[in-house]
Amino acid sequence: MVTAVEVKGIGRGLFSKTFGKLFGFFFVFIFLVIPLIYAIIISVEQNDMSVGMSYIGKRFLNPLNDLNEQSLKVIENEGAYPRTGNFFKDFGSFVVTYWVLLGAIYILYRWTWFFAKVWGFSHWSNDSQKFINWSLGIIIVIVLTFGYLALIAENELEMPVKDAWKIPFEANKNLIGAAPYLIKGANSVLDPSIIDGNATDNLSNFTLPPDLINSTNITEILSES
Repeated sequence: MVTAVEVKGIGRGLFSKTFGKLFGFFFVFIFLVIPLIYAIIISVEQNDMSVGMSYIGKRFLNPLNDLNEQSLKVIENEGAYPRTGNFFKDFGSFVVTYWVLLGAIYILYRWTWFFAKVWGFSHWSNDSQKFINWSLGIIIVIVLTFGYLALIAENELEMPVKDAWKIPFEANKNLIGAAPYLIKGANSVLDPSIIDGNATDNLSNFTLPPDLINSTNITEILSES
């Protein structure tokens, strides 16, 4: 006989699985599907497939460069996004900044996941050896990244190969340096006064009306207003 506790446990498990799948689909759609659709659109608009292919290569084969450039912008601006005082403009800048950074990190994760899965199904391993599979997946991604950077260094990046190979290290260093600004930026969207000091300034400049300060009877002031 199935008890109420078992039914509740099954319900929670089903909910968590469904939520996990929806969350995963959301990330795939935002960071993989939309860039692919965008590449098709710009290729059709310019009647040149190479434009879209170049964008796909930059987006999916060289995410560390996006990660490095966006992190540098955050550090140089000393903030996650430029502040204009306009909520909608600031929120738009916030979305772009975090979309680029999270997109680059997600693509790196997906490449690592893909190669870990491929290695797990090979004759040399199995899917249960998670640590080995993911470790090899990371190594494969690193090797391919350096190989791709060597191919595009001279033409697209316009720098020597040895300088292009510094990008992965600089990306990690700059992301760590940008982390405090990113955390503050995310928080300031919900409460700008915490970052800008507006709340503190407003409180320090706030003074009570003279009548209220000199009065000993608060009900008298309230009744007069």
